[in-house]
Amino acid sequence: MSTTIKGPAPAPTQLDGSGLRVAIVHSRWNKTVIDALVAGTVSTLKAQGVKESNIAVQSVPGSFELPLACSKVISGSHVQAGATATDLLGGLNLGGSSTPSLMSPHPTSRTATPAPMVAAMPHQPFDAVIAIGVLIKGATMHFEYISETVSHALI
Repeated sequence: MSTTIKGPAPAPTQLDGSGLRVAIVHSRWNKTVIDALVAGTVSTLKAQGVKESNIAVQSVPGSFELPLACSKVISGSHVQAGATATDLLGGLNLGGSSTPSLMSPHPTSRTATPAPMVAAMPHQPFDAVIAIGVLIKGATMHFEYISETVSHALI
């Protein structure tokens, strides 16, 4: 009797993922299975050195939505990486003059509202996007339709 576990052999060297940005897009359908898969993926990424701050997790209702969501995450990360502004409004001065106004990112007077937060935007697109979905085969052709469509769209 063999004592080995099926699957690929461990990598011969320790991989360094410290400089990688990774997005995980998962479906919410079949929550028990999905939660375990997402947790395992995050755990494996961290074990390979990927920083937790460089792992973004997004969800979609079901597996059918995975291809569109992955496409949006990829294109959004390229736009975000190309942005030169340090705030979400792109550094716009909506006051219409060169002096600070209540609509500018740094107004001179703030009565009851907090000062705007400056978000540090990543300047690198995602290195990888991981799609996680679960389909359960039933008595109808639904499994075949969804799995074929999603597989082709993700490629």
